[in-house]
Amino acid sequence: MLSHYHMCIQARLQTGVVVGDGGGGLLFPKTDLQGQLRYYLRGIASNKDKTIRSDGTSHIAVFTDIAQYIDWMYEVREKIEISKVN
Repeated sequence: MLSHYHMCIQARLQTGVVVGDGGGGLLFPKTDLQGQLRYYLRGIASNKDKTIRSDGTSHIAVFTDIAQYIDWMYEVREKIEISKVN
């Protein structure tokens, strides 16, 4: 963790963040209670290491931890839903 709001993630080979990926999601697979595989959003690409590998990807990236903003996201969604009704 870089801070309470950011995560530093090291990519595996042949994967990583490239130019234009800012705002992209960091997803994790998890099986739900019904046995269905689902992908959960954990972070949003914010920055990357300036060192670029031969495949064009960056080895290390910084992601904003969306768990720190979940209450705010629900508040915004509720305001949008209310504005649709009015």
